[in-house]
Amino acid sequence: MTEIEIKAVKVVEEIVSDELDDYSYFEGWKVIEAEERDDETVSVYVEVPNGNDLHFMVDRDAVEIEIGEDCWYSIVTYDWRVKYFWMALLSWD
Repeated sequence: MTEIEIKAVKVVEEIVSDELDDYSYFEGWKVIEAEERDDETVSVYVEVPNGNDLHFMVDRDAVEIEIGEDCWYSIVTYDWRVKYFWMALLSWD
């Protein structure tokens, strides 16, 4: 892997870990591929058990996630209270 791919994978691993490691239902996720698109952009694929596989596009200014075919959204931070609300609301049996 190139240096830019390694950096992109680390960013994606941090994001996915922050979101999914709290839920044992999604245990075992892993980055399956990182592909440099150009000098600044890397495509990163994550395999998620019990969920949809994820596709990220990472560059030095933004991280985007593909929601549908060619439908990309920038990942932004949010208030952590929202996360705890959903954790309390949903049952992951």
